Amino acid sequence: MNAKVRFYDTYHQKNNKYHSVIRRNNFTYFYILQFLHSHDINRFGTMRKVLDIGCGVGTMSLYLASLGAEVTGIDISERAISLSKDAQKSLGIKNVSFHHGDITAARGIFDLVICLEVIEHIEDDGKMLDEIRSHLKKGGRLFLSTPSRENVLYTLGFYKKFDTEVGHCRRYTMDELHTLVSHHGFQVIAQKKVESPLRNILFTTKLGFLIRFIKGPLIPLFHFFDMLLIPVFGASDLMIMAERT
Repeated sequence: MNAKVRFYDTYHQKNNKYHSVIRRNNFTYFYILQFLHSHDINRFGTMRKVLDIGCGVGTMSLYLASLGAEVTGIDISERAISLSKDAQKSLGIKNVSFHHGDITAARGIFDLVICLEVIEHIEDDGKMLDEIRSHLKKGGRLFLSTPSRENVLYTLGFYKKFDTEVGHCRRYTMDELHTLVSHHGFQVIAQKKVESPLRNILFTTKLGFLIRFIKGPLIPLFHFFDMLLIPVFGASDLMIMAERT
């Protein structure tokens, strides 16, 4: 077992299986679900095939399967995959399967590949994009998110220790990410900068306990004000929807 696999198995020790599918206004996945529903969700068919790379404990895989997609989730953490399978069983969702391994463990051709907060951990990001492209049908889509370095906290060195601890190889600017994706056989059809340092600090410090108090109508209200801060303090995360050419 290499160091990266050990890290993520340890990371997922603190996680438990999901007992319900997340809702669209879920705080943690708010921007992800908003972007997906805005730019791709209308393309969903009853058995649309989706590959979730770095699926973790299966949050997005189970959500997309609940919408009728046929989902394959893969992750390098055996602990995460075990929790995903337990959640699938307890929720009774049949149109999803989970597999231990990296992207080379994927089999078949897909309509949509989601790769959320993964590419920054990969040493050869171009090779990974080529592998993703090989699993997408022509016209299939890639939904990619990754940390940004275009914000004041990065400039101040706030993320230096955090990036080392979680195994980030790099962060991107939107121009860099756009260029990278375009050079590996994709046409970018939508992109968005999200998450001001206000929200990001909840996920990178011990202040994360405050998330439990942001519920119901407070969730969209919080994100409304969070987006207002991005032009001032910069974005902490980048999202791209790209189509295989």
